[in-house]
Amino acid sequence: MTIVTKLQVQYQFYQKKSFSLASSEWAFPEDFKFGTATSAYQIEGGWNADGKGVSTWDRLTHETPQIIQDQSNGDIACDSYHKWEEDVENIKKTGVDYYRFSLAWTRIFPQGYISHLNQPGVDYYNNLINRLIENGIEPAITLYHWDLPQMFSPLGSWANPVMVDLFANYARKAFELFGDRVKLWITFNEPKIICQDFNGFLGNITAVYPSGVIEYLCTHNLLRAHAEAYHIYDREFRAKQGGKISITLNFEWSEPASDDPADVEAAEQRRQFEFGLFANPIINFDYPKIVKERIAERSQQEGFPQSRLPKFTLAEKLKLRGTYDYLGLNHYSTWYVKAVPDEPIGKPSYEADTGTTRYQDEEWVGSGADWNKVVPWGLRHILQWIKKTYRNPEVLITECGYPDRTGTVDDQPRISFLRDYLNATLQAIHEDGVNVKAFMVWSLMDNFEWQQGYQIKFGIFHVDFNDPERTRTAKKSIYRLTKSHEWRFPDDFKFGLATSAYQIEGAWNVDGKGVSIWDTFTHNRSFLIKDGSNGDIACDSYHKWEEDVMMAKNLGAQVFRISLSWTRILPDGYGTRINQAGVDYYNKLIDKLLENQIEPVFTLYHWDLPEVFSPLGGWTNPALIDYFAIYARTAFALFGDRVKTWITFNDARLICQTYKGLVGDITSVYPLGVIEY
Repeated sequence: MTIVTKLQVQYQFYQKKSFSLASSEWAFPEDFKFGTATSAYQIEGGWNADGKGVSTWDRLTHETPQIIQDQSNGDIACDSYHKWEEDVENIKKTGVDYYRFSLAWTRIFPQGYISHLNQPGVDYYNNLINRLIENGIEPAITLYHWDLPQMFSPLGSWANPVMVDLFANYARKAFELFGDRVKLWITFNEPKIICQDFNGFLGNITAVYPSGVIEYLCTHNLLRAHAEAYHIYDREFRAKQGGKISITLNFEWSEPASDDPADVEAAEQRRQFEFGLFANPIINFDYPKIVKERIAERSQQEGFPQSRLPKFTLAEKLKLRGTYDYLGLNHYSTWYVKAVPDEPIGKPSYEADTGTTRYQDEEWVGSGADWNKVVPWGLRHILQWIKKTYRNPEVLITECGYPDRTGTVDDQPRISFLRDYLNATLQAIHEDGVNVKAFMVWSLMDNFEWQQGYQIKFGIFHVDFNDPERTRTAKKSIYRLTKSHEWRFPDDFKFGLATSAYQIEGAWNVDGKGVSIWDTFTHNRSFLIKDGSNGDIACDSYHKWEEDVMMAKNLGAQVFRISLSWTRILPDGYGTRINQAGVDYYNKLIDKLLENQIEPVFTLYHWDLPEVFSPLGGWTNPALIDYFAIYARTAFALFGDRVKTWITFNDARLICQTYKGLVGDITSVYPLGVIEY
């Protein structure tokens, strides 16, 4: 099978892009954990408090505020450095298992080097960790979430191999300080962003290292630093502390723009450049083959003496392989990808190396960020792809969230987003067998969102940035998150659909059916129906029952509740004659439901009384007790061998309190306040 043929098969596998609700039978496994996430620079504030050193983001926002959309900074942010106790109380309200946060390197080591430890910074994190644990919340720590010590910026930062040892030293100290209580570690958050937005984060270092070079130097050194930190933990701390450590990679799904083999191949190529570039060395020994080949080929054509992508030595490959206890995944959106087969040779760039271009469907639901579209099937496809490509590793979704621009407390779009993406996760677990173990929502609260400043809001708690107290207010979405992990339906809980005879069956006088009070009412007094309509045909379910059953099956219903039309079985109401055509209709419906593993639930009376009883006063006449009993006995005899759940009356209160509307002007005999009882 050629690579193109393989990719075409893969394209067909991923082409199921429609999104449906997860089966009502599904729940998150007992060992599945929920969480919420933040990062130090985005929430802590206290930028120079209690001995903290300067980070690259402190310098960047102070010296070049114009690159931030609202020219803001994280000097105070959410003031979590001072409000950590309130933060823990809010986390507790969500009921989550994990709180993922990052350490500010310069809060612990102000100059970046481990020669000087800042005790107030250590105390801050100790207090936070201890309070989380006291409240039954597991701390998950990210060692590096983009806020590099400014001291290392003139060195070239992650373009300089010296960073490998500097990071390893920092990581070892973090494990020593906090690892007795922290059992989940992340080395780097989104290395792709760190390396590919290098210029934006660190200043105009591209004057020395141009685009298409610096990204790969950064990637190479960062992966080596990750491996060093992993082995330090594995060798020096794991046996005593018993935690897990890995890296978190961001992955925006690349969907082929068409079934053209070139686009199918381009989409896979893009996945390898964006995700495989980092995942493959950690899991499979080296950079992806297609990535190495394309960069080497273009580098040669551009006149470079060697590939712009550095090569790992054999020792480095061996050290990198297997440096993950799980795979951390951040996901926000999805793109369509097209091939760019004749990308011209010229100024090197990462985008040119990918040989692709991408775009988003204008019809996809948007958000407060133009790059973030709501495409839940993209998450499911990512999880399928990870399983298929990397032998189904344990996956923790360490970030997934929805941005808006208002920060409104009534955040219905975020609720819908969480519902759909959690459902996609359930589908991946139960239908695809993906080994997903956690889902962490970005973010706990509105915060400083990097280049967007405070203009977009991801939080499930609103923060008032105009208030010096940085008041927090719970948004409605915290209840969606709480519901997702606390309201686990028991194994014997069932979901179903419901209808009633007069409302859907139609065929009001077909095959010997008798007249009900609703037939008479809608024919003689149609002006009382808002649109003057009736149920003579309705949904025509008397003729379309097979289609109805298939719809119920497609929706995953376990139970289908229907009502019997009394006059379809006993046309005169009294039971002197059984209408076989009506019996046949219900028998066929019952049997077809059972064939499709759907349980029929029967309501004996859903408001459509035989018209013959109306002149008797309907349910005000005690004679109806015996007539109903005869009808019920007949129904049990006809259908009870297969129907195991019965309902006598639907909404008895409405039958009685809207008696006039259902039976006619009997209130001339029995006034209101009497007839109901």
